[in-house]
Amino acid sequence: MKKNVLKKLAIVFTLMMLIVLLMTIKSNAASLSISTSKKTVSPGESFTVTVTLSNGAGSVSSGGQTQWLDNSSFSYTKTAGSSGTMTISASGTVADYTTEQDQNVSASTTVSIVVPSQEQPSGGGSSSGNNNSGSGSSSSSSNRSTSTQTKQEEKKSDVSTLSSISIEGQAILPEFDADVREYIVNVSNDITSVTINTEPTDSKASVTVEGNESLVEGENTVTITVTAEDGSTSQYIVKVIRGRQPLALKSLVIKYTNKDGKVAEIPLSPSFNASVLDYTLEELEYFVSKLEILAEANLPNAEIKIIGADNLVDGENVINITLKYIEPQENLAEGEEAKEEIVTYTIKVNRAQEPSFMDKVKDKIKGIFGGIATWYDNYQGPIVICSLCACLVFLLGLLICIAVDYQKYQKLLEKLAKVEQVNTAKPVKVVQSPETNVENDEEEIKEAKSKTGKHF
Repeated sequence: MKKNVLKKLAIVFTLMMLIVLLMTIKSNAASLSISTSKKTVSPGESFTVTVTLSNGAGSVSSGGQTQWLDNSSFSYTKTAGSSGTMTISASGTVADYTTEQDQNVSASTTVSIVVPSQEQPSGGGSSSGNNNSGSGSSSSSSNRSTSTQTKQEEKKSDVSTLSSISIEGQAILPEFDADVREYIVNVSNDITSVTINTEPTDSKASVTVEGNESLVEGENTVTITVTAEDGSTSQYIVKVIRGRQPLALKSLVIKYTNKDGKVAEIPLSPSFNASVLDYTLEELEYFVSKLEILAEANLPNAEIKIIGADNLVDGENVINITLKYIEPQENLAEGEEAKEEIVTYTIKVNRAQEPSFMDKVKDKIKGIFGGIATWYDNYQGPIVICSLCACLVFLLGLLICIAVDYQKYQKLLEKLAKVEQVNTAKPVKVVQSPETNVENDEEEIKEAKSKTGKHF
């Protein structure tokens, strides 16, 4: 009987320990944080912003740029405005390492812009300077007045021409001549500004250059103004022809459909750059049969052809994205023949082999436990309260059963004692009655044993 009681108490203790263990389980969810190198900056001051993703992987956007983070971080530089408070935020959709489910994460921080106070200049230095002039000031003023009058009497130069024009790293057409007022310069698309060096024929003349920065594709007019000593001016014109950008991809995004039927983006390695032609992707799961490729060319009317993105096979797959562009006739010079430009981007990706039956079972079990962990994390409070209530009810029922069985056990002992007294007594004439009937007692004892055998 005591052993059975101990077993029941051990069961109760084990259940209570399981509940405590469930209460201590923590699910580390994916989280996003953002920090700055400075919390207080001056107007126009630059500072560094760092975005960190923990326990997850996915695309995170902040500061006008998007990065793929895999339990990592990225930084960028931001410049403060004129005043007030800057709010810097980051957000994205990432896959949680623990639950293997997509979830939205976000974070933000603020930076205060403080305008420094300006000190007013003291008047002492100015006063001191005036006092130091001394008696020689009258003589000096007289000399300057005489010199000015002499200069006014001299004739000012009216020469407003240049003796040379040159552009760093570029050649001008035609060859420079002081009497030729218009020139042409052809530059490549990667050049957005030119440095023009000039030398006036008269050293007393001044030169200003306008329009040599922020060049656009096609024709740009740069004006060089020469101002003579007498104020007369003349102009030279330089037409800077900036070529079009070479054919390339403007953007490239690759997506696939996961097991849950959701479309997810696959990061490129290295990160996309129009000048990089070769990329690799992370290994795909065996069930991925095709990829969705979103490619945009930087030139209008460019033809894009994608080969190899459908019907993926186990092992290595090579995807080619070919761009073809033919210059429109209106952009060509008279008599110039149109040329065809072709650029090909290559993407390599491996697809895993289909797992065995046991591997699928393991993945299924992993998914079930991941779902349980997520469910527990979402409903932890109600689960703990319900578990405690269930244990209390079970414990109370167990105590009631023990009390009832104990009463039956006591009655059984009393009847056994009566049977023993009857068996040890001398043979006498027995007057049967319901209270002393041994056979009836023995039957009751057997019945009580059969009923109480479950617990003792």
